[in-house]
Amino acid sequence: MPFCEKCGKEIKDGDRFCTRCGAEVKSLPMTSVNEKPTDIKSDKKSKKKLVVIISAASAVAVVLAVCAIVFVPKMFRNNENEQYKPLQTIEITTQQETTQQSSTIIQNTTEPESIDDGSSDADDDYILPDSGIRKLTNSDLAGLDADKLELARNEIYARAGRRFNTDYIQDYFDDKWWYVGTIEPEDFTEDMLNDVEKYNVNFIRNYEKKYVE
Repeated sequence: MPFCEKCGKEIKDGDRFCTRCGAEVKSLPMTSVNEKPTDIKSDKKSKKKLVVIISAASAVAVVLAVCAIVFVPKMFRNNENEQYKPLQTIEITTQQETTQQSSTIIQNTTEPESIDDGSSDADDDYILPDSGIRKLTNSDLAGLDADKLELARNEIYARAGRRFNTDYIQDYFDDKWWYVGTIEPEDFTEDMLNDVEKYNVNFIRNYEKKYVE
C-alpha cells in the first residue's frame, strides 16, 4: 500500500490526491512492485527444491549404508565357506573311501546276516496293506474268495476304528495287533474315510457282486 510523500498518510488504491494534504499521488511503476513477491516466491521454491534434494540424497546414503552393513559380511562369509569347501570335500571323500574299503574287507571275511525289521510281518497281518493309500485294481483282488473279500472290505473300516455287529468279523479284527475299535457301527459314517478308502470300499463291493455272487 503506497503512502503520501509529504504527510505520510496511507493512500488507497485509485486515489490520485492525498486526502489529508491534497498532494498529487505519483504512480509507482508496476514492475518494481511485482518484482519483490516474484523474487520471494522463487527463493522459496529454490529452498524447497534444495531441501528435497538433500532429503533424497540422505535417504539414498542411508539405504546404501544399510545394504553395506547387511550384505558385505555375508559376502565375506561365503568367500570363507568356499575356501574351506575343497578341504572338507577331500576329507569326506577320504572317509568314504576308507569306509568302503573296510566294508569290502568285512564282506569278504564274514557272511552277511539277514535283517528282519518286522515290516513283512506287519504287512502280512493285513489282507490288503495299502488299501488306504492307493486305488485297488482287479489284480489286487484276484485269488481272494468271498470271505476274504468281505474281510478286505471291512478291513478299511476297521483301520478307521469302526466296530462290527457281526461276531466273526469283530473277532477277526480283535485278533489283529493294529486294530483299535472305538467307534460303534451306528456312530460311524463314510465321511470318516478318505477318498481313496471310499473308492476301494465301492470297488471291492462291486467286485464281489460281479465275480462272487
